[in-house]
Amino acid sequence: MFKKLHIHLTLFCTLICSLILILISLICLPFLEKESRKSHFSDFQSNNNMLIRYLESQTVISRSWLIEFYIDTQLEIDIRDNDTKLVLQNLLPVSVDEDIFTQARQKAKEDFQIMEELFSIHSVFSLHAEYEFTKDGQNYYASTALIPKNTGVLNVAVILPLKDLERSIWQRRLLFASADIFGIFLLGSFCLP
Repeated sequence: MFKKLHIHLTLFCTLICSLILILISLICLPFLEKESRKSHFSDFQSNNNMLIRYLESQTVISRSWLIEFYIDTQLEIDIRDNDTKLVLQNLLPVSVDEDIFTQARQKAKEDFQIMEELFSIHSVFSLHAEYEFTKDGQNYYASTALIPKNTGVLNVAVILPLKDLERSIWQRRLLFASADIFGIFLLGSFCLP
């Protein structure tokens, strides 16, 4: 009789503790994911601002600086000078389609009014915007910048595929689920005689 009561109480406590464990996980995960996205976007903005400041301050773009920047940040970069793609692009591997850069520029034009038509030869200030967009089910952070130069305008599009961020979020979800299952298993093991 005592063993039966012990098993019933253990099962009841296991059920209650399991529900609490799952509830806490379900409450914590969205906050962690939101902070991960926020931090990832903040890093993207910081790297993007570094690129824009560099391009604003230079009259000649250094190939070695651009290559180092790409290696450090893994940002996909498309730079056009008066609508002519720069030769530097051949040095940087691009893993995204040209259409994605086109769509990013179009979104910046429609949503943020980042248009070359707004610039004249006397323009001094750059325009740029950072945003998130989706193409073919894949999420990206993107930035479009227009930087006035003596000869016209540099049109810079920067893309960061979010595959790595989404993979780390799924890994965190699996880790939480595994920890919950392991915790439930440990709690349930007390039922065994």
